Amino acid sequence: MMILSWRRRKSTRHANKKKEFFAGENLDMEMEEIAVPTHFRCPISLDLMKDPVTLSTGMTYDRSSIEKWIETGNRTCPATNQELKSFDQYQTMHYVE
Repeated sequence: MMILSWRRRKSTRHANKKKEFFAGENLDMEMEEIAVPTHFRCPISLDLMKDPVTLSTGMTYDRSSIEKWIETGNRTCPATNQELKSFDQYQTMHYVE
């Protein structure tokens, strides 16, 4: 299973750093990596999906990636290789099931 890593600020020392920031001092915040589940990544770009849509095949992609895929003349689902019957009907996914 592939895992995409993102970084976030460590909560420790955050309060002290916040005070330093407002005092105008240079921040040298520590970062830690967090794992992003693979089902949050687009199968085409492998990036975190920002505007996920689901095709009739049941596969979910980032809208911009699947639109580029279709615009370049592809007529199949990139993951399943099933023929796409309609190119303008995808379901927008704004929640995690």
